[in-house]
Amino acid sequence: MRGILGTDIYAGLLLLFIILTSMLLVNTNEARKVVTIGKVESSLPKIQLPKGTAKGLPGGKAKNRITLSARKKGEEIRYFIDNRPVKYDDLAVTLKAGRVSSVRIRFDRRISYGDYLKILDLCKQAGITDIINVYTTNPEFRKSFVKSL
Repeated sequence: MRGILGTDIYAGLLLLFIILTSMLLVNTNEARKVVTIGKVESSLPKIQLPKGTAKGLPGGKAKNRITLSARKKGEEIRYFIDNRPVKYDDLAVTLKAGRVSSVRIRFDRRISYGDYLKILDLCKQAGITDIINVYTTNPEFRKSFVKSL
């Protein structure tokens, strides 16, 4: 009688181990999908994005829209408004003085999110509500970005 009872306990533990291990493997594979760049897009919700034309980008009036770019060179961040260099201290004054209604933000991928939020705060203080984030959809860029990680 003792042998049969001991076998039942081990069989139950083995079954529990198999079930828990398979659940762990399923969850690990789903987490792996999120990491790879190609699978991330398939896991995002499907939305209809605005389509641009050759005449210009959507959002804001063309005469009141500017492009704010930031490029990191070493530890220094250089800011540009429509390809014109601007110091960070002068950005708020420039944004308020130009009666800007729309801003396209182009940031170097090496710039921190905190610096991006500072620019958004400057736009908010200047009364700008229409903000467009410029990014690339080039697959070759994404491959090089993943390799750099």
